[in-house]
Amino acid sequence: MKKQHLLILVLLIVGVFAVNTSANAHNKSKQLLSSEQKIFFGDTKNMGLGVATSWVTVNKKMIPTNIGISFNEDALNNLPVHEMQGEYTFNLPSIPNMPFTHIVINWNPMGHEPPGIYDVPHFDFHFYLLTQKEREQITGVGEDELKMYKTPPANYIAKGYVDTHMGHPQMGNHWVDMSSPEFHGNPFTSTFVYGFYDGRPAFYEPMITRAFLLTHTNLNKRFPTPLSHEVKGYYPHSYQINYDERNHIYQIMLTEIKMSE
Repeated sequence: MKKQHLLILVLLIVGVFAVNTSANAHNKSKQLLSSEQKIFFGDTKNMGLGVATSWVTVNKKMIPTNIGISFNEDALNNLPVHEMQGEYTFNLPSIPNMPFTHIVINWNPMGHEPPGIYDVPHFDFHFYLLTQKEREQITGVGEDELKMYKTPPANYIAKGYVDTHMGHPQMGNHWVDMSSPEFHGNPFTSTFVYGFYDGRPAFYEPMITRAFLLTHTNLNKRFPTPLSHEVKGYYPHSYQINYDERNHIYQIMLTEIKMSE
């Protein structure tokens, strides 16, 4: 990994959030300060021919405002052609009352089930509520199959979401919104998925095609949210896809973050 490429990406991300403001880097705590907010960085890693980095922005009261992953346009090129090779894991910084622990980008060069819906090249952006250790212990085999498909309490399930019975090792079971356009004759471009394991919320997942990202379309989309959460904390109500034309940086983020009831 070329250090200069990493530094350039970090500086460009700061520029996106803090245009015309001064910023000071603190390598030890991995935070950058602006006049309005703080940006705490997680991990930065190679992806494709580019790099990607995870981050959280907070306001002056240390309340998270955005949870996201950024990557440059080169990260969409020269990606693995075999599905098992296209996984990229990024820790998130620890923020008080923020339940999300890490992000895993899964690149699916051939898409996945169900056929005719999600079988096009796309990215799964998993924002995990489980710890990495908990996630890595998911097998879906033997007794663990019961945990994989255990039905969560009704108050954890957002309105309109149904069980796909598509559970995957080191992920969990996927629930989809049947009102999404791709289930009504429209091509899949982006959608939002919930994940569960052992009856517990496991991840929030914006799922986005590579083709849609290449259109450089900005998107801000609300999604249905559950009535309550297993762990009290700050949870998002929408996701955004942003493309900065000047710096050629993508941002995939969970936004509209509020304290749960």
